[in-house]
Amino acid sequence: MKLYKVASLKEIQKKKKMLVNINGRTIAIFLIKGEILAVNNFCPHQGGSLYDGKMSRTNITCPLHGRVYSLLTGKCINIIGSPLEKYKTKIENEEIFIFI
Repeated sequence: MKLYKVASLKEIQKKKKMLVNINGRTIAIFLIKGEILAVNNFCPHQGGSLYDGKMSRTNITCPLHGRVYSLLTGKCINIIGSPLEKYKTKIENEEIFIFI
């Protein structure tokens, strides 16, 4: 596993979300109650962009077919389905890092 610096906290604080690309992976990053949560941007069902999904507390709804995922666990919570690929994150000196 390698650690990648992806952004500063200031960059994500306005929208509370952002997209980054690391080694060909598009990762959606969300700022929720001071915690950084990172998942593969594409819904495992049919590839909808989770960055474009609707946020509700710690859940994200895929804009294509309404699958709801917990950003904390990665599990689909409204239907049986594949979980999201989650990434471990770290905040250090106001900078956001992701482990891949």
